[in-house]
Amino acid sequence: RESLKLVLEEMAASPAVVYDETLYTFGDGLAYLERLRMENHGAPLMLMGHNPSVQNLALSLCTNGDPALLGAIVRKFPTAAAAIIMLPGENWSELAPEPEISGELKLFLTPKTLDAL
Repeated sequence: RESLKLVLEEMAASPAVVYDETLYTFGDGLAYLERLRMENHGAPLMLMGHNPSVQNLALSLCTNGDPALLGAIVRKFPTAAAAIIMLPGENWSELAPEPEISGELKLFLTPKTLDAL
């Protein structure tokens, strides 16, 4: 919640916020993804959570993208990292079931990559 507070202070928009304690232990993320599909959430979605769950979910969603960025996620999803993943469709209910998910990793930022800018 502390991380989210910092992010919200920098955002121009005021998005709806839902706190979900299952995000701390959602394993590979696929069960959480199925929940999003069933609840038919609209896109976009910003997810803040903890590892290894967030890293595993990002890897489950990304089948396309820059190989160097994909490799970076495989190696480590450090604290304060952010991945932008484009998924097909207009809402979560249109997302194909795993392993047919075809998300594209557009950006992967870490504190070290930001320091290099």
